[in-house]
Amino acid sequence: MYIPYSMDQFHLPMDLEDDIPPHHLVSVVNEVVKRLDDRIFSAVYPGGGRDSYHPK
Repeated sequence: MYIPYSMDQFHLPMDLEDDIPPHHLVSVVNEVVKRLDDRIFSAVYPGGGRDSYHPK
């Protein structure tokens, strides 16, 4: 239903997460989004057409 996607699929010579402080807002938002239940997206996704990237 969704195109496979991983935050780790793009590799740079450096780890970008090393530059983000541990309790920075972007880290908090990322953790919250990862914890969302996938069923909330499936319930409103009409389907059809080409596969899309997961809303997360």
